[in-house]
Amino acid sequence: MLTIRAPQMRLMADAMLPSWLDGQLRDLFPDEFASAGTAQWAQLVKDGTDRAMALGFERDQLLAYLSLEVCLGDAFLARPEHAWAAALRDAHRGTPGDLIEQLRRGAIARLADEAEAEHRNSENHRADTAYDQIAGASDAPDAQED
Repeated sequence: MLTIRAPQMRLMADAMLPSWLDGQLRDLFPDEFASAGTAQWAQLVKDGTDRAMALGFERDQLLAYLSLEVCLGDAFLARPEHAWAAALRDAHRGTPGDLIEQLRRGAIARLADEAEAEHRNSENHRADTAYDQIAGASDAPDAQED
């Protein structure tokens, strides 16, 4: 009978983790995977996992962190447009699980704000276009009556 001890199980789990993360992310973000390509995607998973581990995130938090990297851009904590995320990280004093939850909530709020602004801009553009069309139609010469 073969007995697999806990240290051996951890080694096997560590070896399978990148493949599992890759598959989960492909399922969650098929469009992003298609536009990135296999090599770039594999690099994102590897580098993102390294960044997450450096931040102290544990195995069960890696998928959430990598999802943030897909949505906000790789190394998003170092990007000026996401200074809010770096501020959360720098001020954080709780568990890694608390931090990933704060980052997730912050990202959802910001992505929702961006979507709302984009929607408003789209509606304003349609309204402006409709107004221009109506105004243009009223500028047309009147049909002459006999």
